[in-house]
Amino acid sequence: MSNVFTIGRAGTTEADIQVGDAWSKHFNGQNEAALEQFRKLVEKFANHIDANFGLALCLKTAGQKSEASAAFAKVKELCQAELDKKIEEPDRYQMLIRICTQHMSTLRN
Repeated sequence: MSNVFTIGRAGTTEADIQVGDAWSKHFNGQNEAALEQFRKLVEKFANHIDANFGLALCLKTAGQKSEASAAFAKVKELCQAELDKKIEEPDRYQMLIRICTQHMSTLRN
């Protein structure tokens, strides 16, 4: 199955391909299947940012607010760790931190 998240990207790993498959499920309304797949991925690849972000979104969709908030917080921590490395292209991580912060604010209401 091809997916838009990994095709043509240098350094694509098997984890990235599996994350892309889980994202496809989420986007196609198969949230329970996506949630299960993201949980397994985070168990196996605990620091994979996209897997953790997907898990957070699926948890939010499932109405599991406290778990979703914790997952978004983890994504923010992982992104900050990347930024602390003084990487050349920080935009992706800065954007994800802002997105996670916004999602977390909606979960408090």
